[in-house]
Amino acid sequence: MSLQSPKPLPDPIKENLAKLRTCVLLTVLLLIPGILWVRYSVQLYQLDSASLRFLPVPGSVVSQGPVRGSSTKGQLRQLVTYQYSVAGRSHQDSSHVGGKYESDFASYRAGAAVTVFHDPDRPAISQLKPPGIGYGDVVLWGGLGLVFSVFGCAGGYGFVICLTERRKLLAAGQTDAAG
Repeated sequence: MSLQSPKPLPDPIKENLAKLRTCVLLTVLLLIPGILWVRYSVQLYQLDSASLRFLPVPGSVVSQGPVRGSSTKGQLRQLVTYQYSVAGRSHQDSSHVGGKYESDFASYRAGAAVTVFHDPDRPAISQLKPPGIGYGDVVLWGGLGLVFSVFGCAGGYGFVICLTERRKLLAAGQTDAAG
């Protein structure tokens, strides 16, 4: 019969330090991206909301061509360059247009008439698609940001709890050493 030395008892201060590190890591890895994603969704919302003021004007397509490396999941992308006039000044801009088939781009051949939506305050800013809010992206990034932020705050709360526990352990260790 061999006698084995008993396993040393875990050191509560070291365990607490490991918890503190985990909480800090959790907070940094979740809270920072969460805040950035919420900020990004707010910017998307502001951009899409601003486009609601865009006014339609007639324009014409100057050129159209495929965008390199842009076909994803059966979607083709074309870069359409168009021109239009606002208050006697001519403007030229480009927009990406998506579709599943080459026939989806037939209305964007060179010389074709298109409706261009422009910012009334800055007519050089325009788009081919009708203005509207893409709530899908706003909800996606905002929702992810909020979830990450909540869990990041939970990590921060855990950090405070662990820090309080650590102070109690250290205070108890000092009183034990003094007694």
